Amino acid sequence: MVHIRTENGVWRTGGRGYTWAGKPDAWVLPFEEAVKRISHCGPEKHGAFILAEPDTPRRPEDDTIKALEADAALHKRAAEECL
Repeated sequence: MVHIRTENGVWRTGGRGYTWAGKPDAWVLPFEEAVKRISHCGPEKHGAFILAEPDTPRRPEDDTIKALEADAALHKRAAEECL
């Protein structure tokens, strides 16, 4: 099971808006379905999949750190493409 992430964030349930991975409103779906959902997206959308973690108690600061790390990786990848 995965989340879909594009340039604006992790997709909310049904692809209606954006949130962070691990949040209750983050869409969790089978990998094969996720691939179908973003197959029309071009590389400018920076489509990626994040492995969904099982439901466990989380600290809010953990979500913030993960979101910042994911954003940093996205920006690094974009910068490398420009070189």
